Order: sequence, then C-alpha cells, then structure tokens
Amino acid sequence: MRFTDRVRQSFTNFSQSFSRFPLTSILLVAATIMNALNIENAQESYMRFIVTFIVGAMLAAVAQIIFERFFTAQANRRYALMAAAVLLTVAYYFILAPLSVYNIEFPIKTSVILFALLIAFIWIPTINNSLAFHQNLLAVIKAIFTSMLFAAILTLGFLAIYSAIDNLLFRLDDRVISHLVNIIWILFAPIYALSLIPTYRTDADTHAFSVPRFFEVLLTNIIIPLTLIYTLILIAYILINITGQFWSDNLLEPLLVSYAIISLIVYLLSFNLSNKYLIIYRRWFPKILLPIVLFQTIASILRIQEVGLTHGRYFVILFGVFSTLAAVIFSFNKEKWHGLSAVILLILSVISIVPPLDAFTLSRTDHMNRLEAVLESNEMLVGDQVVAKNNISGEDKVLITELVSYIDQMGYPNHFLPDDFDLYRDFDDVFGFDRAYDLSAFEMDMTQENAFWDWAEHPSINIEGFDTFLPLYIYTQDEADEALDPIIFEHADAIYHIEQTFNNNDYLQLAIVDPSGQTLLTYDTQVLFDTIFGEDYVQDPLGNVLTPEAATFVVENDEIRLQIVVMYLSRTEDYEDGGVYLLVEFK
Repeated sequence: MRFTDRVRQSFTNFSQSFSRFPLTSILLVAATIMNALNIENAQESYMRFIVTFIVGAMLAAVAQIIFERFFTAQANRRYALMAAAVLLTVAYYFILAPLSVYNIEFPIKTSVILFALLIAFIWIPTINNSLAFHQNLLAVIKAIFTSMLFAAILTLGFLAIYSAIDNLLFRLDDRVISHLVNIIWILFAPIYALSLIPTYRTDADTHAFSVPRFFEVLLTNIIIPLTLIYTLILIAYILINITGQFWSDNLLEPLLVSYAIISLIVYLLSFNLSNKYLIIYRRWFPKILLPIVLFQTIASILRIQEVGLTHGRYFVILFGVFSTLAAVIFSFNKEKWHGLSAVILLILSVISIVPPLDAFTLSRTDHMNRLEAVLESNEMLVGDQVVAKNNISGEDKVLITELVSYIDQMGYPNHFLPDDFDLYRDFDDVFGFDRAYDLSAFEMDMTQENAFWDWAEHPSINIEGFDTFLPLYIYTQDEADEALDPIIFEHADAIYHIEQTFNNNDYLQLAIVDPSGQTLLTYDTQVLFDTIFGEDYVQDPLGNVLTPEAATFVVENDEIRLQIVVMYLSRTEDYEDGGVYLLVEFK
C-alpha cells in the first residue's frame, strides 16, 4: 500500500472510531474539557472528574468489544452494554469519592482498574475464537505504540511552532502549549489507537496482525537476547545466595514485577514469529522463569514476618503468584491456554482492590496489629491510650516509628492516636521519644550529644529591647591557637567587634570590644555545652528538643547585656558544633 493510501486509510479509520466507540469518544472529550479547566484553575474536583471520565472511556471500550464479540446480531444489546458502562463509571466515582485524589490509595486502585480493563480489552476478542491471545496482544501493542509515536511527533511539532512564535513574533500564554498537549494526549492519542484496533474480521485485519520487519529484528536479535542475559544474572544471584541472604534481603523484590511483565509480554509476542531459535526459546523460557518468580515470591512472603505487609509488598507477592501460575501454564506450551493467564490476572486484579482481601485492608490490619503488639510488649498501651515511654529498646523505637509513619502516610484511621495527631509535631509527645528510622542511629558512638531549638512549638524568637541581632556558628578549629576573624557590627554610629578565640578546652570564647579597644564583656561558650549537656541531659542520638528557657543564656554588666539563644548544639569527644543567635543591648 502506498504511503498516501495509508494516510487516507488512517484518517478514515480515525473518523470511523467515533462511530465504533461513541461513548468512549464522548467521555474522552469530557476528560479533555475537564483537564482544560484544570489547566486554567487547578482543583481536586477537576482531577477526580478527569480520572473518572478516563476510566469510563475504558469501560465503554471494553463494552463495545464485548458487543462485537458476542452480540453483533443483537443491536439493542449495544445500548445495554453502554448503560452498564455508565453505571460502572458512576459507581467508580462514588466508591472512591471518600478518598482524596492525592491519597496514594486512589491512584493505585485506579491504575489497577485501568490495567485490568486493558487486559480484558485484549482477551475478550479471543474467547472461543480462532484468534489467538498473542495475536491480539500484538495488534493492541502496535496500535498503542503507533498512536504514542504520532502523538509524540505532534507534540514536538507544536512545541517547535510555539517556541518559534513565542521567541520570534510575539509572546504567547504559557498555558497554550498545555492545552495543545492536553488535546493530543487525552483526546487524539486514545482515539487514534482505537482506530487501529482491528474489527476482527479476517478479511480486514491482515495488516493489524502482521509483524513488521523492524519489530521482528528488534524482538529476535535484541530484546529476547537481553531478556535471557538478564535472566541468567538473576539465576546466578539466586544460586549464589540461596542458602543465605536471598531470603532476608529484598534486592530482587523491586525488580520482580517489571521483570515478570516484560518477560511474559516478550514471551507471548514471540509466538507471532516462527524460527528454530524462537521454538527453543518458547519451549524452555517458562521453565527457567518459574523458579525465579517462585523463589522470590516465597522470599517476599517470608519478609512479611520481619518488616510487615505494605501495599507495595502485597502487589509484589500477588504478581509473583500470577507469574508463577502463568509460567506453569506456559510450560505446557499450549497456545490455546494463553488466555487463561489473562483470566487469572483479571481475578487477582479484582481481589487486590476489593475488600476484605485487597492490598490496603490487609496492610492496614497488619500494621495496626503490629503496632498494638509492640506497644503492649513495652507497656505503652493502657486501654486505647498510648503512654509515653523513652526507656525502650532502639529496635522497638525504630519499629514504632516505621509503623506509625506508614499508617500516617496511608491515611489509615488509628484509634490509638488523637484525631488531630501530626506525625512531625506530636510524635515525641505521644510516644516519649523522637522518630527513629534507622537502627544504626542507636548503635552509633553514644558519646555524641545533640540538642536543638523547638521550632515546631516556638516558630519565632522575641528580640524586643535589643539593639543588635547576630548569627554565630560555633565549631572546633583545627588550629585552636589561631583566633578567628572578629564579628563586626555597628551601634550609634560606632563600630564594635566581637573577638573570637579558644579556651584551653578548645571551646569558643567571645569578647565584645568597643571602638576604643576596651573589652566590654566576655563569654565562654563552654558554658552552653556544659549546661545543656549536663546532669539533666538524656542521651538520644536523634537530638533533644530545647525549650526557649533551656536554650536562652544571659550575661550582663553595667554597660551591656548579651543574650545567647541556642538553635542547635552537637558535641562528641573530638569536636563541638553549634549555631546560636547573639542579641546585644547597650545600657
């Protein structure tokens, strides 16, 4: 087919996709309009509608595919399926309505729904059909990538035009390009992709299921060899560590989902080609993949006992289960069974977002039970009230911090804590110790002492009545016998100096000197360190919070008053470090 004929056919298919997928097109137009409003004035409600319309568009596309596969002889069923898609879209909106779009549960559940709908979109045309699952997978992937390529080219073209006009002719509103990108990626790209989806009539779909020469070379000579090399590396890692750290670390866990997805897609796509090399690959790869995903899934399950069940680990385990079952199915080398893997994936997707076995219900229950257990073991729970306690082990401090931080991050209800609990403001008051995310903080050199101003409770410093306000950084000098440069300030048109020297213990000494060279007042900063880190100091590597009273030191005489406000101090056997403010009042 000549290039002009292909272009003409593409435009024809594009226009026909509106009539083939009318509800999807309407919802995509609605999503585009809502995103345009969001560009003009960003609001959470707009974003919720945008996502809802996109989910609805995908539901409508699946409904159309169901109609084409099963009910083409019953035209009225098409409207019933459209109505079902609309009802499911409304249900999606109200079911997730209690969640903010910025709550991580919202985008994850939405992503799972869209992923499941895409799998259904690919699988449904192959049900009880001569069309193989791997053939339709190829057709849909070709449509998506072709659409993305066209959209990317259009985007770059409009960016170039926008830049040329904006720089050479006249200034354009920055939102113009945002609106263009919105139209291209939310409206044009999906509809163009749908225009490339085959109608599943044998005489019309030859091109949709054909394998381009470029794709054949890419898959056979590049992608599959790279996948195999990567697989051999994973096998080597497992064999080396199978008796040791493989079961306790999680190095492979973050890679499992992406590796399994890519491997399974590449494996299925390989069935669209035929040569001796690919026949061997298809026969043995599932059997090689099986122990990798199986062992890692078991390792992830075992780590639940140690670090808990997060929503991320839930999805890793669930996808590991799917990959294991898919590898078993593919090991029989029966093409007609490939669609069974899609059914399993759809079932697991539904389980992962529908209570009571969904990722968020199980992770919430697991973390709440763990928090209750560790609080009770340390006698920090009376009824449903948390009792502050500092003298518990470092391991339990880290565990409590991680559990509470995760629960707070996920927005899970926690009946142990006040309704207005703020992780960063209230944690130390409620639990009796500051947040600790790393056990090594408790295993460090315990001679280190730390203290800092409580900015959360006291965000300002009163400087009323003072003539001069100066910051000062205190640190140990390598050559303590060398004086530092003086701090110069002006008062009543006269220049004063604050000389900086070191005492015999290498602590900074301050001396305020008047214009005539007379010393008005001296102060040894060792007093700050010895007072704050005195008998009442409780060792905490994360630092102690200072009240304004504990952080304020005053020294004065008949001529001058010096107030020192400590922002932070840190001391070990080898060095001192700190930051203070100097407030000077002349009498």
